[in-house]
Amino acid sequence: MGVVMVEYILGTLVHSFDWKFAGEEMDMEETFGLALQKAVPLAAMVTPRLPPTCYLGSN
Repeated sequence: MGVVMVEYILGTLVHSFDWKFAGEEMDMEETFGLALQKAVPLAAMVTPRLPPTCYLGSN
């Protein structure tokens, strides 16, 4: 059930928002630690795609 919920939430985020890269160039360098992670975190600009009345909790 956890896999289904992750897919549902990811699909909802992709459908509900317009996603844009917030940088000039994507840095793919990695650093080592307990887990492999990006040296420079990715940043995204997110804007709602639908009118505010379509989102849960909007009046």
